[in-house]
Amino acid sequence: MSTLTPRFSVVIPLYNKRNDILSTVDSVLAQQHLVDEILVVDDGSTDGGVELLEKRNIKNLRIIRQENGGVSRARNVGIQQARCDYIALLDADDIWSPQFLQEITRCINQIPGAGIYATSYQLKDGDELYHDAKIRGLPSSTGPSLMDNYFSIASSGDLPFITSSVCLNRKVIQGRFQFPEREPMGEDQDVWSQVALFSAIVYSPRILVLYNRSADN
Repeated sequence: MSTLTPRFSVVIPLYNKRNDILSTVDSVLAQQHLVDEILVVDDGSTDGGVELLEKRNIKNLRIIRQENGGVSRARNVGIQQARCDYIALLDADDIWSPQFLQEITRCINQIPGAGIYATSYQLKDGDELYHDAKIRGLPSSTGPSLMDNYFSIASSGDLPFITSSVCLNRKVIQGRFQFPEREPMGEDQDVWSQVALFSAIVYSPRILVLYNRSADN
């Protein structure tokens, strides 16, 4: 089997994350696998974070501006305007390990054709407070595998993956869903549940994303 070299768009919704956005984007630039484009969707920020990004003059960065409409609308706009077949989502205060997209590439090559590719994550609840997610029901495999019991896993402990550890396969998911724009919370779980009903989910248990629950806003 030939090895695929997927092209990645990264979609980052941004609303008043001045203290975090540069670190988040730097974690994308540090990826061992090339990122083709970074789309930052400015959801009406007022804290100057967008201007910080503009000063960096990052060549593959596109900033999309819109009036404040919420994180779901920002993600939907970014997904619609992404140019690549694989769309990785990242919140503006989370951090990728340099191996994240490399591991997603490994997942794609081992099990092609899934709608979602994802990894595990670590939670940050303070400056020095880190802990692993308590995910129950995962297969014993240490490498990528099909997650055929998403609903059982998601209802038994912490979610197996978060928005920032997900990569979408455009060819599979296109036109099948949008992030719901009127849900105040849990909008990502709504989407993963929809995808799990019609498509395969490929999962790596490697912890390659830092979920920053202690960030402002």
